[in-house]
Amino acid sequence: MKAVIYILFGWAMTTSTAWALGAFLLRRLRLSLHRSEEFLLGFITGSACLSALIFLLCTLHLAYKGVFIAVVAASFALVLRSPPSTPPLDRLAPLPIVWKIAFTAVFVVFGLLYFFNALAPELSPDAAHYHLPVVALYYHAHGFEPMPWNMYANLSQGIELLFLMAFAFGRHSSAAMVHFSFLLALPCLMLAYGRRFGFPVAGAAAGMLIFCCPIVGISGTSAYNDLAVAAIVFATYYFLQLWDRERGTRLLVPIGILAGFAFAAKYTAGVAVPYAIGFVAWKSCRRGTVRLTHIIRPILVVASLAIAMMAPWLIKNWLFVNNPVAPSFNSLFPNPYFHISTEQELRDFLKSFEMRRTEIPLEVTISGARLHGVYGPVFLLAPLALLALFYPAGRQLLLAAAAFGALY
Repeated sequence: MKAVIYILFGWAMTTSTAWALGAFLLRRLRLSLHRSEEFLLGFITGSACLSALIFLLCTLHLAYKGVFIAVVAASFALVLRSPPSTPPLDRLAPLPIVWKIAFTAVFVVFGLLYFFNALAPELSPDAAHYHLPVVALYYHAHGFEPMPWNMYANLSQGIELLFLMAFAFGRHSSAAMVHFSFLLALPCLMLAYGRRFGFPVAGAAAGMLIFCCPIVGISGTSAYNDLAVAAIVFATYYFLQLWDRERGTRLLVPIGILAGFAFAAKYTAGVAVPYAIGFVAWKSCRRGTVRLTHIIRPILVVASLAIAMMAPWLIKNWLFVNNPVAPSFNSLFPNPYFHISTEQELRDFLKSFEMRRTEIPLEVTISGARLHGVYGPVFLLAPLALLALFYPAGRQLLLAAAAFGALY
């Protein structure tokens, strides 16, 4: 029982601090958000802020329990002194009662199942192999330590730093609970997006599909970073759509922060940065802006904030292993730690997982034996998404899906 209390305490400390920092930032920016939007987007934006703050503490070797508690106290002092966000003039579209009952039932039933799985001892392979051993080493050293012998220790670790705060109090399972929070946030954010832009049933259906997906449940209840990355990318997209509708300069701040944090969470999610910059540039030009400064200024805001979130990880790797994007691109950044052939072998394996590409659709939806997970057969209906091309919002979503899926 004592162990469970520590696990829940570490989880609550980390997630509540993330929310408090995010709510403070969004309120200071005076964004017009509904309460549910402020809560969800605040948690994800605050996670980026908290991760950056923990990076600073690790750099100074101040990753102690007492310091983390002081961060919690300071974050709540800030948010309690900030007035709530101003509600937008337009209300969120109501969700029909049948869909409301269905979404709530699915969320509660699967949420409880996922909660107890996340609370259980953390035995998932990647968490035990490299996510949490790196976190444990950082905690015992109270900051960053060079680990050139560990290829995975030199990836960007924005989510792992959130694990570090929880790990200080509740160890391994507490870290998994932090990732579980992003699993809870993602379907709710999808529902909020659907309600905000006028298609609540589609938002609810999408949220339930992703929440019931087997591999999503496995990953989201483990100390991985995949569901966190998905939530960060979707939150970035959400803010971009809000900016496109309102054109408020203040909205560019969370866009830049989250785009950069996507890279800080996982290299491949770094496509959020060119996507966000390209989106802002294209929409600014489409609006018929005459002055060049009105086009360049929003681009600079997004780019500078994204770089501020990305740069610490690039600098850390440059100092530790002579390669800012280790363990990749070793031909461009020669170093004594990673061999080019090893990088190439890993890249070749990840392209197809030693399967023919024609086998992959059925493997990811029905079998899953060779991929250690499955989306579920319902995702064989994914081509029906092309019908969304008849709607502006559908075209936006499909374009984003193509941009973020292209790296595969």
